Amino acid sequence: MRKLTLLALGILAALVPFAQQVSGIIKDENGKPVNGSTVSLLNAKDSSVIKFAITKEDGRFRFSDTKKGAYLLSASYVGYEPSYTGGFSVADADVSLPAISLSKAAGELKGVTVT
Repeated sequence: MRKLTLLALGILAALVPFAQQVSGIIKDENGKPVNGSTVSLLNAKDSSVIKFAITKEDGRFRFSDTKKGAYLLSASYVGYEPSYTGGFSVADADVSLPAISLSKAAGELKGVTVT
């Protein structure tokens, strides 16, 4: 029984270093946190979505159990232009990304004629 327990602990310990955490914060152009923005973790090779998260009230997001590899990040929110990070790698340590800024979408609504 003792050998079985040690074996299970050894296997669990061996798996832990392969999954890291990626975290960061989304802000607007005034530096205020953007609550409820969508953040997507993308594969750097083909831009396929690996995971997605919604920011909390303080604009922070976190992706847990992220495997080693090369990634990009996409952030979006209604009324703002989408923003993409440069590529980054996840290896043996957690990754804390610099603040990502969203800019207001420029555009005007055209008038509507009702007949």
